[in-house]
Amino acid sequence: MALDTWLIYLLASIGLSLTPGPNSLLALTHGALYGARRTLFTIVGGVFGFSALIALAMFGLSALLQASASVLSVLKWVGGAYLIWLGIQLWRSPGLHLELTAQSARLGNAGLFRQGLLSAMANPKVLLFYGAFLPQFIDPQRGLLLQFVVMAAT
Repeated sequence: MALDTWLIYLLASIGLSLTPGPNSLLALTHGALYGARRTLFTIVGGVFGFSALIALAMFGLSALLQASASVLSVLKWVGGAYLIWLGIQLWRSPGLHLELTAQSARLGNAGLFRQGLLSAMANPKVLLFYGAFLPQFIDPQRGLLLQFVVMAAT
């Protein structure tokens, strides 16, 4: 992955990280209930879940690249349109409300990790989003595995 492409990917990833989603709200809730140190288990679970979803998206994109490089260009345009549509939907959506339950206060570290992991993996929109977002930064001339590692680590 070229440095300029990675820098754009980094900025886009930071912007995406700042938008609240189910995992962000779960981390905020667990932070209020358990404190910052125990909430790290929730965050690490979410990271594992998102990394698994990135891997699934990259395997699909790899198969697509092997079939046809021109299909990747079409996917980039369709994915870009989908991302614009998601942005408009997010902008128009009402605010989110959190409710704390008594059962959530009894989770151990493994339970916090599990909730973070499942919260990330149970959101099918994330897989669709990665399928639309990642192709914008893939260089078909370079090794896909190295690009996956760089994107997942970022």
